[in-house]
Amino acid sequence: MKARTLIILLGLLSLNSSAQPNASLLQRSMIWSPGGENTVVFRKTFTIPKVDKITAFIFADSYYALYVNGNYVLSGPSRFDPKRPEYDTLSVNSYLQQGQNTIAVLVYGGISNGMRMKHAPGFAMMLAGADYHIISDSTWKCSGNTRFKAAVAKWQGLDENINATNSTGDCLGIHFDDSTWQNAVNINENLWGPFFPRSIPLLAEKEVKCELKLPVHVDSLLTIHFDRNYLLTAELNFETIEKTELRIGNTTYIADPGFHSFRTFDSFGLIDASCTLETSAPITIQNVRFFNRIYPFERRGRFFCSDPVLNRLWEMSLHTLEQVTEDGYQDCPWERAEWMGDAAVIEYPLTRVALVGEGNRLGDPRLIRKMIRDISLSADSSGRLKAHHPSDRFDIHAYIEDYSCLWVQSLRDYYEFTEDTVFVNEMWPALTDLMKWFLEQRTESGLIRAREFVIFDNPLKYLTCEGAALNAFVFKALNDASFLAEIVGDNTNAALYKKSAKALQSAFNTVLWNDSLKLYNASTTHEPTFHSALIPLDRGIIESDKRPFVMNWLLDSIDQASQSMMTYTHFWLFEFLYAQDRPEWDTKVLDLIKARYYNFYRTDNIGFTVAESFSGDRPFHNFGSAAAYFMSANILGVQVNLPLSSNLVIIKPQLGYLSQAAGTVVTEHGLMHVDWKKKTDSFEFSIVIPDGKKAIVYLPAPSEKVYCEINEKAVHCTRENRYAVVELSGGRYKGSVRQK
Repeated sequence: MKARTLIILLGLLSLNSSAQPNASLLQRSMIWSPGGENTVVFRKTFTIPKVDKITAFIFADSYYALYVNGNYVLSGPSRFDPKRPEYDTLSVNSYLQQGQNTIAVLVYGGISNGMRMKHAPGFAMMLAGADYHIISDSTWKCSGNTRFKAAVAKWQGLDENINATNSTGDCLGIHFDDSTWQNAVNINENLWGPFFPRSIPLLAEKEVKCELKLPVHVDSLLTIHFDRNYLLTAELNFETIEKTELRIGNTTYIADPGFHSFRTFDSFGLIDASCTLETSAPITIQNVRFFNRIYPFERRGRFFCSDPVLNRLWEMSLHTLEQVTEDGYQDCPWERAEWMGDAAVIEYPLTRVALVGEGNRLGDPRLIRKMIRDISLSADSSGRLKAHHPSDRFDIHAYIEDYSCLWVQSLRDYYEFTEDTVFVNEMWPALTDLMKWFLEQRTESGLIRAREFVIFDNPLKYLTCEGAALNAFVFKALNDASFLAEIVGDNTNAALYKKSAKALQSAFNTVLWNDSLKLYNASTTHEPTFHSALIPLDRGIIESDKRPFVMNWLLDSIDQASQSMMTYTHFWLFEFLYAQDRPEWDTKVLDLIKARYYNFYRTDNIGFTVAESFSGDRPFHNFGSAAAYFMSANILGVQVNLPLSSNLVIIKPQLGYLSQAAGTVVTEHGLMHVDWKKKTDSFEFSIVIPDGKKAIVYLPAPSEKVYCEINEKAVHCTRENRYAVVELSGGRYKGSVRQK
């Protein structure tokens, strides 16, 4: 009977390991330490009759590290707003044994940083087998007075503090004596919103090799080198003959004389492909291992061309994107925050064309869906959405109006590439509240008065005014909202948003148009800027009769515009130039990349990551990867046609000065393989299109009259501008377009 106190028969609760648990049951099992400490270790020893399809379900506020029988298993959960917590699910068969087992869980509670919100601490866990389960309750032992001391929350993560002096043993190990520990207490589960299963895959943890010969003696400082920058955790075994304080990454470990082993749980980023280990007394490191814990993407996209600079920059950009992608699209290792603008403009587009998610998810949309949902939970009573969430940060960057517009754009992008109407309906209340807030900011002029486009290169950044860039953002957001309203069947708001967009466009083209300069003023009180040309062009607010003036001025000033703009804004600049669809502008993009991105692709950039600014400041940031998207989408030339149900891909290579480009582009329809070779009097190619799909292929024509051959047969092609155009179905093709 004693053993049965550790086991609750599943038949009583209709639970089995092949299904998700009753989320409310897991939530009702929230426990904590009776002492109320913020850092607590929980332990449970139990007996199981056999190991067969055993699944663990676990949640903690704010952060946990799970050990089973002394073996590290997992850290989590994914970042969350307490209004909508998500629990983790994983098989633990390989960690368990028939008979007695021990679970130990370290939980850091009360954390507030760029990834988490300060909240009541809590922990819940369920272990479900074929005919039994174990659940967190008052039989679990706990202590808030272990070697794991209170973590110091930093914007970028946690400073962990471990004091192993006078230790009674490893409280996460299998043989630790917890008999003197207190029993946990049940806590109010209503402090959290309803529990949901994790909406993204568990993170991948892959070992990364360092350049270090072991064992190694360290007197005070050791620099450990890697082949490039990574986001890492560390596991260290060492010996010391005197008390010492050791620091690696964000973790401080205090040790008595003897052998020690510990693991860091929060990630830290490298700079210049190295990290340092500092110790206050000599130690001997017997073993050290580093683990790269990131989102489980697989890089299936490939890019190669005749210019090695572009090849290196593409590889660096993809590596950077992979490393700043954990349980959310992040900006850099020194913030690790989910910034809406970063994901909408750079990270999600690049993901779609180059990476495949776990389960062969093409153009994996789960991270952008999570971010859209996370941001929606930040809405205040007025309907405004934060620029990043979840976090408690409320400063000048808490609310960014153009990022809110990009939230609407991302919701539309997500829908168009997934056709997930259910999620749009879920987000609909947040969207309507946001658009209501924007429409309430209209002035008598008909323009929106709010903070102008908040990016560092905008001369009007942070200025509250009737700004051209911000009004252009709102115009597109209204059109995106109208499109989505039709998807969810909200005809009233569809009409309202469409009408409001037209009114805003009319006001914009009347109030801000500077007729003497044939340009748009940056605001009602400021002269034109490059931003008051580029952003309105991109957002489509400019009336057709005025568009040529603005476009030609920007093209005439493209070098000055590029010099005044940072990495982030260059995404729109490159998009604008490629939209000209002329050889000289295709080449100009490549010239700008080579001129402006020099500090990234130079061979002495041993970190192999791109930076936030062209100067190289903050050299591990997603902003610098903007150009890589165009290498796949424009140089290789593969883009998905919308609506997605058309099963159509547009293939239009824009090579500029390149003589060759080849690679693989990820699309929602499958992997597209292309190989282009440009010669004086011909254009040679090979294309692989997935079965059941079709493509309209624009082949650069070397002259006005051409002969097109595909798979050794002459084919008829139509002419469109500088291209010979053919339509192909799924299959493999090889051919050429030659001068007649």
